[in-house]
Order: sequence, then C-alpha cells, then structure tokens
Amino acid sequence: MKPARPVYLALVLAVFCAGCSTASLPVLSPAYTPSRDGGFQYRVPAGWYDATADSQAVGHAVWLLRDDYGATIAVSDLHLDREAREFLKEGGMTRLAALSMTLAAAGNAYTIDRVPAISRINGKPSCEYQLVTSPGSDLLRVVLVDAGNRVYMVTALVPGGSRSAARDDVFAVEEAFLNTLRW
Repeated sequence: MKPARPVYLALVLAVFCAGCSTASLPVLSPAYTPSRDGGFQYRVPAGWYDATADSQAVGHAVWLLRDDYGATIAVSDLHLDREAREFLKEGGMTRLAALSMTLAAAGNAYTIDRVPAISRINGKPSCEYQLVTSPGSDLLRVVLVDAGNRVYMVTALVPGGSRSAARDDVFAVEEAFLNTLRW
C-alpha cells in the first residue's frame, strides 16, 4: 500500500523548509567572553576570529575578524562626558548617530546609505545606520547602543567590491552578535 501523495509531499516540504531556515542563522560559540572594558559579555560567531587581545585592537572593547579577513566587527565605547549625556537625552540617539558618522568612517569621506533609525537591542535603546566610504566603497553598518552608563558603537565593515550576499551575511552575523550580548 502506497502512502498518500499529499502526506509525502507535505513531509518533504517540511524537511526542506526546516533545513533552509536553520542554515541561514549565524552560529555563535556557546561560551561568553568578557569585553576588554568589562561592560558586557559576547559570543564569537562561527567562522570569525576574536582579535580583541591583539595590540591593534587597542581602543576597541571587542574586535572580531572574519576568518578570511574579509570583514570585521568592532565594538567601541563612545566616551561621553556629562554634557554629552545631557545632549543625548535632549536630542536622542539620532543626533548622536549624526555626530558619530565621521568617527565611524575613520575620517574618510562618506555617503549615507541608510539614514539613522531607532531600534532596540536586548531591551536597550539603539540607533542604526549605514555608510559607504570613499575611496574604496567600503560599507559600514553602525549600531549605537545605549547600555545605561556607556554608549557603544558596533561597526560591521564589509570591504568595497563585496557581493550583496556577502554583505547580507556579515550584517546577519552582526545582528546575531548584538542580540546575544549580556549587559
């Protein structure tokens, strides 16, 4: 006796969809590592190298490099004095985003690829935007996170010339990284 065709087809479709949905989710290490400044804990994405302890990472709370050195994720503490904190309260995260763009682009000329938008990361107020720098057309996705006593700038850098799919993969990894931070 043959199984009913619709049941068989539904089973194959369910297995296929389950495989597709889990394959696209970035995998992170199960272990948490404290940031250099002690402000939070993070997990390292699979296929990425934690270079935070490297001497070139000074100034970053976290510095992650993709294994092929084709992308980075850096977390920096934006040092805000009392006046800047008041400015942040008055103008919100979008004003801070506008002020941080030159810092994020490391002094290079840039164009805004996506305007600052308010969001939340693990219940923390945040703001994200994207820049394209000149020369080189590097793409930066920047997320500012107000962690209460500190504001962090999380920057994913995808070098110019990378395919759209590669950029999407890096941004998905940055998103997974952000969503698993422990404050």
